[in-house]
Amino acid sequence: MNLRQHGGVESIPGLEDPFALLLSAIRQQRLPQSLLLGGEAGLGKRLLAEALAARLLCEALDKDTLRPCGVCASCHLLASDSHPDFLLLEPLEAGKVINIEQVREASEFLQLRPQHAPRRVLLLAPAEAMPPAAANAFLKTLEEPGPHGNILLVSHALGRLLPTIRSRCSQIRLVPPDAGQLSAWLQAQSNLDARTAADLARYSLGRPLRSLEWIEQDILRLRREWLDAWLKLPRQSPAAALSLAAQWAREKALSNLLLTVHTVVIDILRLRLGASSPIINDDFGEPLSRLASRVAIHPLIDFETQWRQIHVARDRNLNLTLVLESLGLAWRDPALWSGAAFQQPEEM
Repeated sequence: MNLRQHGGVESIPGLEDPFALLLSAIRQQRLPQSLLLGGEAGLGKRLLAEALAARLLCEALDKDTLRPCGVCASCHLLASDSHPDFLLLEPLEAGKVINIEQVREASEFLQLRPQHAPRRVLLLAPAEAMPPAAANAFLKTLEEPGPHGNILLVSHALGRLLPTIRSRCSQIRLVPPDAGQLSAWLQAQSNLDARTAADLARYSLGRPLRSLEWIEQDILRLRREWLDAWLKLPRQSPAAALSLAAQWAREKALSNLLLTVHTVVIDILRLRLGASSPIINDDFGEPLSRLASRVAIHPLIDFETQWRQIHVARDRNLNLTLVLESLGLAWRDPALWSGAAFQQPEEM
């Protein structure tokens, strides 16, 4: 992890108010020892936690701006990812959990006196990566963080945390920023025109960092391919669902693919229920309207539940092809669609 570039974290849309709140708490010396930052992935929670850690560890923090000085021993150690008073607690490998031994080491870390900084800081991300045994062990760490310790937790799924962990932390929940503000920010960060920036802000569900990821990975182009294939699938055969699953299992941008699939469910529900909110994928309005006119609400809600289970487990060691096959077959299941046009699958 690199904390060097986070002096401007407050410029990210949606982080201004939380950032100001945290700086006020530091200035008044009222920052809680255990702080939980929650919200959807891509809003900037981790960056906010890292920026806060940099300020807590600086030995010569500017009292007016509360910016790290950048020249003290602590700032240099942090910039080289070798600060003895900072510990990042995260899964040792992608798709793995935070194990109980890691939690015990973190607890011991917080009990030691700081070597360079005024504080010792533990950053746990994501908190939901702790299985029950590790989470229960972490409760003791929250209860006894040590006289010089600060604990920063980041969670993309607050509902998956133990209630006892949530209750022992002060919480700040991040929400998507105003669409216009995000669109203007995206234009400033890239060479997107106003229309494309507004579309991207909507497609990414208002998440600034995910929007930047879409730009870097050319997701706007991939999105059209994904949606075109997904919206045709209810009219196709089971073999088509299996073929698409095999193709998508090799997709590197799986998280963004799954989120795009979810926006289809959101749009169909909005259209079916006559919601006043505009649909997300307005460039696919016609096929979405056709599907919405034929969808059965309760099976669609069941499908959305299945999608959530897959999305939560996507980074684990699963057989992605089998998981996506299950999702694709559920999407073209006749029980989900009542129109006659869906009774005969197209030939492959």
